[in-house]
Amino acid sequence: MSNIELYIKQTSFNTDICLPFSKSESNRLLIIQALSEGKISLLNLSDANDTIILSAALSSDKLNVDIQDAGTAARFFVTYACIDNKHKIITGSRRMQERPIEPLVNALKQIGFRIGYLRQNGFLPVEIIPTNLNNLGSEVSITGKVSSQFISALMLVGWKLQK
Repeated sequence: MSNIELYIKQTSFNTDICLPFSKSESNRLLIIQALSEGKISLLNLSDANDTIILSAALSSDKLNVDIQDAGTAARFFVTYACIDNKHKIITGSRRMQERPIEPLVNALKQIGFRIGYLRQNGFLPVEIIPTNLNNLGSEVSITGKVSSQFISALMLVGWKLQK
């Protein structure tokens, strides 16, 4: 298959959106789907390991989520877990625990999310602690020098923040 298919289930309209078949789009769509409260269904997602790992993390009810070596999944899932507001411990492979996540965590803390490092500051594993979502800010400053995925992750959940 050459396209990802996105179906939006809403009473006011129904539409199909065909997007290129890629890991990048698939991972972003998985986050949008998870935040849509069942209004979006997806077909023909990428079969890349990052996409499989992120999909499994999003459907997990476990406290501990191992993101393995999936960098995109780690960045997107940490951000999603904050807005989902459930207690989570997010870890990854040894290599993933050497990759920086501090700029994203700092940005999430600026908004008001509670996140703690469990080993070394700036790196996985992290603990997401539920917070009062009504007390969150909606403005944040972040550098894109480390990874543009930090910015993408924030943009994917930004619409869920109070204005």
